[in-house]
Amino acid sequence: DAVEEIQEKTITISDVQFITIDGETMVYLKDGLGHVYKQAFSDNEELIKLSVGDSIHIKYISAENDINLIDEIIE
Repeated sequence: DAVEEIQEKTITISDVQFITIDGETMVYLKDGLGHVYKQAFSDNEELIKLSVGDSIHIKYISAENDINLIDEIIE
């Protein structure tokens, strides 16, 4: 089993999608390189403030399918 390692970087948002799956809204952020990061909206309602073009610093858990799980957004 691979150990989940938290990584961090600054990204510039190129797309924001709010998608509801099984009654839970997930927020998907895409950066300029096409990498995708997601977080449950219920875990962080501050996500509603993010817009295309914003630069944010994030901590995330890398995923094999390149849809990475956001652990924390650092302003």
